[in-house]
Amino acid sequence: MDFRARFAPDVPVLIVRESVDEKVIAEALALGAQDAVTLTNVPRLQLVVGRELRTYRLDRALSTTLASAREAKKQLQHIVEGRLTRSRWCRKASSSMRTRPGSRSSATRIPRKSSARP
Repeated sequence: MDFRARFAPDVPVLIVRESVDEKVIAEALALGAQDAVTLTNVPRLQLVVGRELRTYRLDRALSTTLASAREAKKQLQHIVEGRLTRSRWCRKASSSMRTRPGSRSSATRIPRKSSARP
């Protein structure tokens, strides 16, 4: 079980033996096994292996989905923060473009060009 903990903690472990008593089952579960099954009960062995494979696949799919959701959330936050930053910057730049260079007051505005031609 030490090897599993170091190299493949998400891979399910089943104890399969000729005979399994309650003590062996308790020890196996305490060490991290998902189940302990005898070789003499093949139908149960098949069901347990099928159950563990399904669980393993679902866990991996869930992990992948959660990782994708976290990445999408992070990207969305960057987009929203970027828009807010640009929006504030644009308003500030827009208001500073309307004032005369060197003036401290925003009350002094640069006159707009008239549409009438001379």
